[in-house]
Amino acid sequence: MEDTPEYLEILKNMMFCMRFVERTEIYKKLYNSLRDDRLLGKKIKEIVRRNHPRKMKIVIYNLGSIQFAWPPKFRLSLCLLLRKTLPTIFDQIDIADPTINTYELNVMVNLECSVFLSNAPDRKIDGPTMIYMPYADPILFESLLEANWSPLSLCQIVVFGSSYLPMMRDLQLKKSQQRIRRLTAIKDFVMQFNMCRELKGVFEDEEIAGRFENFGEISESPASDTSPSKWINYQQTIVEHCPMLALHFFNLTLKEWIRVAALLPDDTSVEEIQSESRGRGDVGVCPGDWYLDPHNLVLERRDELEVPRVREELVITMEELRESEAYKRFYFVMKNDPAVIMNISRILDTTKMLINLVIYQIGSLEVMHSSQYDLAFALLLKKDSIFPIAEIEVFNPLMTPVDIKVYSDFNIRILSVNERGRRMIEMPTIFFCPRIHYWLVGNIFQSNFSEFRLNQMIFVCADAKESWMALLYERLRYIWTLERYRIKQVYVDISPPSSSIGIEGLKFNFYHVEDNNFKRFLPHYSPADCFFCDYIMDSFHQEGLLVIDNLRITHETRYNPRIQDKNMLLRRPVSYMKRWRLPNEGFVKLNFHGYIDKGGGLAGFGGTFHAEKGELLLSYAGPLNLNTDFNTASLKSLKEGLKLVEEFSLLQSRKLEIEGDALSVLRWTSRLFPPPERLSKEVGEIEDLVDTIGTIGSCSFSHLYREGNSMAIEIAKRGAKLPDLCIW
Repeated sequence: MEDTPEYLEILKNMMFCMRFVERTEIYKKLYNSLRDDRLLGKKIKEIVRRNHPRKMKIVIYNLGSIQFAWPPKFRLSLCLLLRKTLPTIFDQIDIADPTINTYELNVMVNLECSVFLSNAPDRKIDGPTMIYMPYADPILFESLLEANWSPLSLCQIVVFGSSYLPMMRDLQLKKSQQRIRRLTAIKDFVMQFNMCRELKGVFEDEEIAGRFENFGEISESPASDTSPSKWINYQQTIVEHCPMLALHFFNLTLKEWIRVAALLPDDTSVEEIQSESRGRGDVGVCPGDWYLDPHNLVLERRDELEVPRVREELVITMEELRESEAYKRFYFVMKNDPAVIMNISRILDTTKMLINLVIYQIGSLEVMHSSQYDLAFALLLKKDSIFPIAEIEVFNPLMTPVDIKVYSDFNIRILSVNERGRRMIEMPTIFFCPRIHYWLVGNIFQSNFSEFRLNQMIFVCADAKESWMALLYERLRYIWTLERYRIKQVYVDISPPSSSIGIEGLKFNFYHVEDNNFKRFLPHYSPADCFFCDYIMDSFHQEGLLVIDNLRITHETRYNPRIQDKNMLLRRPVSYMKRWRLPNEGFVKLNFHGYIDKGGGLAGFGGTFHAEKGELLLSYAGPLNLNTDFNTASLKSLKEGLKLVEEFSLLQSRKLEIEGDALSVLRWTSRLFPPPERLSKEVGEIEDLVDTIGTIGSCSFSHLYREGNSMAIEIAKRGAKLPDLCIW
């Protein structure tokens, strides 16, 4: 392994990076601060002296890929230099990161680092320790505090990373206090020594710039721009994306610890913590577990009720997709196109009869209809045997406890670790990325840029059109290079042009590489250009840390029905769907329902109109043929209600709010998703009525649970027993 080209390339880059970091301001500031005898240096030496002869260990969490990205190289080089130049303080480096690959592991061992392929080795420290956290990960920080919750342990810890105080201010808005209980309790006893921004002054140093220009790969492609203005632009752009780095100490006397312990007793049991969490909605997530354990899920009562509803909506969404003409065409192509069949057989071959499906960043099922469509489509790939899928895995940085439970109910494993698209596949894999950032697409291809891996990959993404930013070109060069090796592409064009659910323009890409020198076509970017791009992309990673707290609460507090109900792109919060509300100001609300009781031999429709203060303007009801299904009955109910709007002049310069419990009908008539062919005529008639009403005042559409639509349901039941349409 140590003589492979990959290993030698990583080692060469690390050696260069150490020489480069030696001239940076952050290294000089750290070195001088830790070596001198003033306050900071005294603090470090005091910790080491108390534990003599033991020295301080450096533990790095979430380092990232030293093979593919410059920020991890820079950060590891910084720690290696501190160990080398301050041998009286530091003697050991531990790296905890489950995403490290085999080549990186061997290089790190060669550099005399201990490696843990987990984010969660034993976090209880056994001596003086400097913990390096490149990203402000509050859940990781909280778990470190939990493992060392005593004054003796905390006083041996130095935390190096993003400034603690801005992180805490941000957490007050983003995290439930239960999840950061120790971070909150200890905040008044953290001593912070600011260093500087990570890359401050890097490109102002002409020697550093020169080293970058003279270091790099040999390529037939022309070199990148080397003008001085480029370095000035890099300096201005990169530095503002880098956080302020600081050293943090826990300054606790016995008296102060008693105050902290009063806020959070250190003998609190797991059962007590879970009991306190119940009612808030929480999940036991250890940041080092590769997958979330749904058995640790603690749901509040409202979430327990919401899970089956979201699960049912996902089943409804799969049926909508399956009935659509576009999906039928897609299914036919995948099952009958000789090129598709040949490529699937080639990928699987005779020894690998199954394929994994990896889904990145589709959003929250509880918050967005588009996320439900994306997941429903992915599930149909397995359910309809389009591919012989073994496992489905998903990573999304924003999830609710309801999302996690629904994923689990569909046997989907949830990644707790943000791979940043760096998964190096070892078996046939579909990457399903309907709304992923294109820098992550570049990461996927860069990490699998070999004949063996590319020939086992199917890549599914949305049509990016021409919206790529110039700074992403370095990532996109991998996509451009592979265009010549893409031998089959299947389009899925399901949603109408007016829709934004995200399935329109979805592409299934098959690649076949038989050229062992295909990398020569990769456009050359200088190390400086790659460095610049990597750091810009690295700044996005902070937002990609797993969050499972207040997404639902944020959605509820920010949801504006006057805006969001117009197009149904966002799923309404539970509080809006479980009970009927007065119409928005300036609106008349139409509630409709289609009633089917095959056991009782009854079918009918009905609805109500209410003004903004709640006064009932009009009700209507009528019978239906018993052979009618629920969606057809609901379409009939809505159509009859819309006819009455103009007939009785119900709006009078007001707008119309359409509300019902038939989710598919609302999606079709709001043009979120096309109806099945068998119902296209009825939906088209309703769209015409809506367009006519739109000349008077615009319409909005909103979904309501059955309990919130009870009045319309009761009237529809009454209509099933009537001889004809009645209006009152």
